[in-house]
Amino acid sequence: RGIAPLEVGPDGTAIEMWGQGLRFGMAGVSHGETYWFAVANAPEGEREDDPRCVVRDRFGRFGGDVRKLLAATPSERVFRTDIHDRDPTAGWWSGRVTLLGDAAHPTTPNLGQGGCQAIEDAVVLAGALAAEPLHEAAFRRYESLRFARTRWIVEESRRFGRVAQAASPLAVRARNLAVRLTPRRVVRARLLRVLRFHP
Repeated sequence: RGIAPLEVGPDGTAIEMWGQGLRFGMAGVSHGETYWFAVANAPEGEREDDPRCVVRDRFGRFGGDVRKLLAATPSERVFRTDIHDRDPTAGWWSGRVTLLGDAAHPTTPNLGQGGCQAIEDAVVLAGALAAEPLHEAAFRRYESLRFARTRWIVEESRRFGRVAQAASPLAVRARNLAVRLTPRRVVRARLLRVLRFHP
């Protein structure tokens, strides 16, 4: 991922392109800069001397805006990390300490919900602390109110990543056909389930 000191695409629009085991996304951030990310199926721990060069080689065929972004991004502003999550587990608290966000329920970035879920956790935790006289009861309440939603987000993000990162030609064709044939109302309903928060 990186930030290029130039604007591409319509203002306020995020774009994600899918290929065969590859995804590239971009969104304007501010002050004439564009954030971009590139996702490739790759061995864990793989590193290279110049990540920007590797991204350029793998994603250059994605189009003119991608090539422009990569050419404009200084090498020191390109960061490579492996993507991880963890199967949802209960037991977020011990004693006077509780976890929230990725510390409690790490998720892949496929739905863009890591930070969002941490904010939701904080709202529910604050409400539980205000409602319960003892911190143990508040922590139990907080976790019981949040566990089902965060489990769904972790699992949905994982499923989305598997579909988006399809690598075999047959799987890619099936995925692309399914995306084209899925009614907009179904996509919208799924997105709203991700985005709606009822504290």
